[in-house]
Amino acid sequence: MAIDVSSPAPTSFEPRHVSRRPSRWKPLLGVLVLPLFFLVALPAVYLGALHQPAPHDMRVAVIGSGTPAGNLATGLAAQVGDSFEVETLGTVEQARSALRHLEIRAAYDPATATVYVASAGSAAGANAAEQLFTKVAAQTDKTLTIEDVVPLPASDRIGVSLIFLGLAAVVAGFLTATVLNVAVPGLSIRRELGYLAGAAVAAAVIPMFTAYCVYGVFDSAILGTGALLAAICFVTGVFHAGGIRLIGPAMVMVTVFFTVILGVPASGAAVPRDMLPDFFDWLNPLLSTPAALDGLRRVLYFDGTGIGRNVVTLAMWALIGFGLLALSTLKSPKPEGAPGPFAGLTDDSETPLDPAAAKLKQRRVTAGVLVMPLFFVIVLPLSFIGALHSPTPYHLKVAVIGSGEPATTMIKAIEARAGDGLDVSRVDTVAEAQRKLKNLDLRGAYDPATGDLYLASAGGTQASATVTSVFTTVAQASKATVTTHDVAPLSAHDPLGTSLLYVGIGAILAGFTTGIVVSIAVPGLGTAGKLATLVVMSAVAAGVETLYGWVAFDAFDGQAGPAALMLFGLALVSGLLTIGGIRVIGPAMVLVSILVLILLGVPASGLVVPLDLTPPFYGIVHNVLPTASGLDGLRRIVYFDGHGIGGDVLTMALWALGGLGLLVLGHWRHDKGSDDAMHDAELLEDTAAAATAAAAAG
Repeated sequence: MAIDVSSPAPTSFEPRHVSRRPSRWKPLLGVLVLPLFFLVALPAVYLGALHQPAPHDMRVAVIGSGTPAGNLATGLAAQVGDSFEVETLGTVEQARSALRHLEIRAAYDPATATVYVASAGSAAGANAAEQLFTKVAAQTDKTLTIEDVVPLPASDRIGVSLIFLGLAAVVAGFLTATVLNVAVPGLSIRRELGYLAGAAVAAAVIPMFTAYCVYGVFDSAILGTGALLAAICFVTGVFHAGGIRLIGPAMVMVTVFFTVILGVPASGAAVPRDMLPDFFDWLNPLLSTPAALDGLRRVLYFDGTGIGRNVVTLAMWALIGFGLLALSTLKSPKPEGAPGPFAGLTDDSETPLDPAAAKLKQRRVTAGVLVMPLFFVIVLPLSFIGALHSPTPYHLKVAVIGSGEPATTMIKAIEARAGDGLDVSRVDTVAEAQRKLKNLDLRGAYDPATGDLYLASAGGTQASATVTSVFTTVAQASKATVTTHDVAPLSAHDPLGTSLLYVGIGAILAGFTTGIVVSIAVPGLGTAGKLATLVVMSAVAAGVETLYGWVAFDAFDGQAGPAALMLFGLALVSGLLTIGGIRVIGPAMVLVSILVLILLGVPASGLVVPLDLTPPFYGIVHNVLPTASGLDGLRRIVYFDGHGIGGDVLTMALWALGGLGLLVLGHWRHDKGSDDAMHDAELLEDTAAAATAAAAAG
């Protein structure tokens, strides 16, 4: 009798069933580093740099060669301490030259009480210097006259358009290197450099077309601008590609940290470097992003003066990138079949055996993943420059306090002058005006009987400045003096009103990136596990951002509890939308989430520029986008006691329900046997590439 030994009978001490299901929690904890990185690092750096700008060592000058000018400069230097460096210049022409070379922020001529500035160098820096010399002129009973030697054009009123040109190029280089290394492993360095060169051309041409042709922001320095945009895209891509080849996925956080999280605030493009903390001023000449953005300012507005240092810095970072690429070639090759640095994110199980078919598949995958950087260079400048390049009143609501003929006459005069820019109404009492201001139903209210102007600067500093300008002009016509009353002022620790924006974005990115990593990096994680992880990470995000806003930077003004709930909601709805969408449509949802949550949601929130100073489109989408509503709700909680927050909460709740609905739809399709976007090999490759890159690009 033959004995079959191929399947030995189980013994009494050998278990029949041994579970070999791998734990999902260990890899989950690993990939959650990415959302934790964003919710901690980005708000901390941006708040630390930008929440309370103040002059330090800002260079200004007194014009004159005699003893009076010298005495004025000496006395002023003693008064201002470290805030300003005061020097003397002999003539007005010397002062103009120094301004055109960005050597000083302002120069004051005591003989004529004229201050010369160059607002194209920095509107905030020019304003700080103007305030200083306004006090000097007042001491001699003179009225200050301001002459802008290098003004900002009407098409770029606040001087931030160049930020979004440069940022689009930086993101394009970063994303191109990321998606190529994720989705096309084994790509040769020569071919990758070729793709990066192509991305550099696109990153120069497309944003310039948006700025020059679509919005008409700029009309000169085409070659210099294009060269700088192509350079920063290529430099960022080479640096990132070399790092990925050398250290793997961790390079995503390294590159984002240096180019975006540190690089943008240290550039001085939003707030000038002589109004930033010393650390960021020190970083400015060392990093590639500040070199590019400062170089763009010099090319666009100052005929390229002093750009040599910027070019050298970019060349140095290119050299570092090529050095990393060279070092990566010295690494020991991995054994055949060993997992690559992004193993688990891509699926090579269905790679064709036929070389021609394999090459065709690689081309298709490459073309597919390059949609991501192309999407950013198109949409990022289109959305942000469109909202911010030229804030202009559009149906901005103001009121005249009082009754009878004087109030009616003033309303007619303002309407005739402002056209569609202002919606002018009448209120009977000061109390009614203050109530409407606190409900954000008005931007300003003027009482012609007393000369009192009431506004709410927490609703938007640009809107308040517009209201002040309008009614100051009206008052001057009647020889009245305006007295301003701020019924909802910004915190002294948040004079620009941007702190809420940064903590809100931190929560949004935490939810969004958590949604991506639980959907892709741990594919076996069930729906309950994904939702539980998202809830926990949303709570962590709310806690961290509340600590920043309440404890570290004191921007929440006693409203920490309600603000934390709104931050939790922002993170939760961002994650639900992303998880549900990826479950249904796969890789396309990454782009949809970025568009809805960041590229449209942030400029349409009204926290960057008030909505009644932006084109009507942003006001329309504000009412339907979850992050726009959430950021607006955060401001209403902190500065307006929650007035009018019901609509914001309802919008966010509907989007959260929509995200849950997408999850249900995904389960239904899976149960019906339909193709699952998360289990199709090629779609998984695209999704993984987009996921890894998009988290940082947001």
